[in-house]
Amino acid sequence: MLKKILVSTSCILTLTTGAFAEKLTQMPVDFEIYGTLKTLYKVQNNRRAGLLDSKDRFNEAGYEDTGNDFRHGANNRESQNVRANGEMTIMAKAGENDYEGTTWYNMIAVMQIKLDPKDPDNKFTDDGEMHDYVQTGDVWIRYAPHPAVGVTVGVQTVRATAPAAAIGHLFAGDPDSDFVFYTASVLDEKPGITFDFHLSKDIEFGLGQLQGIGDYAAIICGGDSEEATNNVAWFKGNFGFIEATVGYQNASVGGTETNSSSGIPNEWQHEYTHTLINYTIKANVGDFSPFYSVQQASGEKVSENIYATLNTALTSAGLTTLNNNTSGRDVEGSMTTVGIVAKLGDWGKIAAEYTKSADSAWGKEKSVVLATEHDYTCHINWEYEITESSVITLFYNYTGTKDDDDLREDIQTMQNNVAMAEALGMDVGSASDRATYAQLKQVMLGLESIPLTYDQSVGIQFTMTFGN
Repeated sequence: MLKKILVSTSCILTLTTGAFAEKLTQMPVDFEIYGTLKTLYKVQNNRRAGLLDSKDRFNEAGYEDTGNDFRHGANNRESQNVRANGEMTIMAKAGENDYEGTTWYNMIAVMQIKLDPKDPDNKFTDDGEMHDYVQTGDVWIRYAPHPAVGVTVGVQTVRATAPAAAIGHLFAGDPDSDFVFYTASVLDEKPGITFDFHLSKDIEFGLGQLQGIGDYAAIICGGDSEEATNNVAWFKGNFGFIEATVGYQNASVGGTETNSSSGIPNEWQHEYTHTLINYTIKANVGDFSPFYSVQQASGEKVSENIYATLNTALTSAGLTTLNNNTSGRDVEGSMTTVGIVAKLGDWGKIAAEYTKSADSAWGKEKSVVLATEHDYTCHINWEYEITESSVITLFYNYTGTKDDDDLREDIQTMQNNVAMAEALGMDVGSASDRATYAQLKQVMLGLESIPLTYDQSVGIQFTMTFGN
């Protein structure tokens, strides 16, 4: 259905293009360059960051899978006191028109350049080469044959999938995205095509198809973003007292077929699907804007849990089985956020949020391994405008965890099993015994790395904006 809608809309846009083509070539192009530079000093504790790793910890053979492993520096946060990063956006606009007193453009092109020097997390690529710390963000072109209709093609962010955009405040002091759970559903910087429709300047809806998934979706399904297709839809409405934003994602990822009908080896099948829905409601009461937001995901994981098969092997070897004996692919989880943004007049602005995670306990049906002991996050920002282009922010960020007794018991069980296997000589026995021992050791190490540690950061951030 989505493909039919996209094709039909594309045909309409194609037919209207000719009327504007000659006009566009005769009009000047307006350029804008603007950007942001942030520097901060923070005090943050070292931590374990399994929740933010994008892949499942175990592959189907039962061995630990480190995934994208983009938290290399999490266990060294105490020494990362000073950070600096920035971005610059280049925008070109052509085909200026006036519609009932409002200026709109037939064509808008955007390219973002991001600089994150000395990033402690994305340290190496998979092949061991150093990352380039100058990267691109959004790169897209939007064509609007009418002020009520637009089509955007390129690498883009669907803002309606980001609760931060709906809240109207991006919490400061988190250069490594350690505390992003209040807005983790965002589908950002992914290639694709989207269509936006405007019933008025305050009511918008849209749909599209992009390649990729965001952090929360990756945590839920355990898949690689590069292998995913994602159908999206959204609605944004500003009704004065109430603002409402809804985002919907339906993603397919994972699975390969060695001998497909196309003859392409290891062809991606997009075999497993999941949905992610986020919505935010914000009230505007004078200088106060309380908000309520939900991010909810459900569907299938890319790989099955290994624990049911593992328990069978443990029984055969005369070892102790685990509490976790599930093998299903279905998973689900949600995060609920409450908060407020308040203007304080000459005293600046204060913003606060509290996000509570609701995930099944360890070993329960539909549980998410990487979210097992995540409990909540919170942010508090006091923002003061020094000049029109400079802001100082005092921030406090916190991630709370909770102990899962069944997980902790399974960790101890696997430690005991490895010790027993060594006592039985499985670590030096037959080839079969050594393989079993190696698998037991990998599972033990994987379980030991799952428990989360709390994370706390407090500091000050300086922000300057520039541009024409």
